[in-house]
Amino acid sequence: GGAAGIPTTVYHVQKLQVVRDILAQKGEAMNPNDIATQAIEEGNLKFSGVSVVGPGGSMRAFINKLIREHRSGSVVNAGHGKYALREWSLPTPLAEPLTGSPAASPTKLSHPGGKVTPAILHG
Repeated sequence: GGAAGIPTTVYHVQKLQVVRDILAQKGEAMNPNDIATQAIEEGNLKFSGVSVVGPGGSMRAFINKLIREHRSGSVVNAGHGKYALREWSLPTPLAEPLTGSPAASPTKLSHPGGKVTPAILHG
């Protein structure tokens, strides 16, 4: 069910919009506990009832369900327990195919002697 008699689908759309807005304000991937905390502090969401997992666990479950059911085209799992906006991870189109392009050449990362140096790998 939804909150205060609001139909569930409408409530989910509103809740997803709150998540999108919080992520956009932060400008980086966030964990569900921080998303839930900010939503509560801003007065945009209320978590009712007693839950073993708390608001953060409820938020994680909500986002994962939307992603799993392909109902969230805008929020994605960014790994490491964080979520992000899909638009942040869209690949930029390549000017040319990778095959034969300088970008695909492993020599770009190699030392002139042919050995990859740790400074290049970790720097």
